[in-house]
Amino acid sequence: VYKIDSNAFCACTKLEKVKISKNVVSVGTNAFENTPWLTKQTGDFVIIGKALYKYKGKSVNIKIPDGVISIGAFAFKNCCQIKSVIIPDSVKSIDLEAFSGCTSLALTGELPSGLTSIGNDAFYCCRNGAVTGELPSGLTAICSYAFNGCTNLALTGSLPSGLTSIGGCTFRGCTSLA
Repeated sequence: VYKIDSNAFCACTKLEKVKISKNVVSVGTNAFENTPWLTKQTGDFVIIGKALYKYKGKSVNIKIPDGVISIGAFAFKNCCQIKSVIIPDSVKSIDLEAFSGCTSLALTGELPSGLTSIGNDAFYCCRNGAVTGELPSGLTAICSYAFNGCTNLALTGSLPSGLTSIGGCTFRGCTSLA
C-alpha cells in the first residue's frame, strides 16, 4: 500500500491496532479521524509510512523529521502557536490546508528543494508567513489559494521553469510580494 485515501478508516470506533506499510507516501483527509488508534498515538507527529498525517504537539518551533515525503491535509491546520517550521528536503508535497490558519508561522529558510506540489490553501492566512528565497526548481504545481493572505510572503527570483500550474487566488493578498 502506497496511498490511504480520504476517510478510509474514519469513525471506525473500534479500530485500535493498525499495521501499516512503511511505503505509504500519501494519507488522505480524515483517514483515521475518530478512531482509538489515532487517539493512542503519542509524540508530536503522527507519521504513517513516510506521510506526516497530523501534528499533536504544542511546540512553537518545529522541525519536521527527515524522511517525510508528504505533509498531509490539515496536518497543522490552525496550530496558531507555531512560529517556525523547518521542512526537510525529502518533502515532495504539501497537501490541502496543511498549514492553513497558522497565523504566527514563519517558515525558516526556503521551501524544500525536492518539493513538487503545494496543495489548495496550504499556507492560507499564514499572515506572518515569510518564505524566503526562490521557489524550488522542481515545483510543478501551486494550487488555488496556496499562499492567499500571506501578507509577509517574500519570494525572490523567477518562477521555476517546470511550473505548469498556478491556481486561482494563489498569491491573493500577499501585499509584500514584489
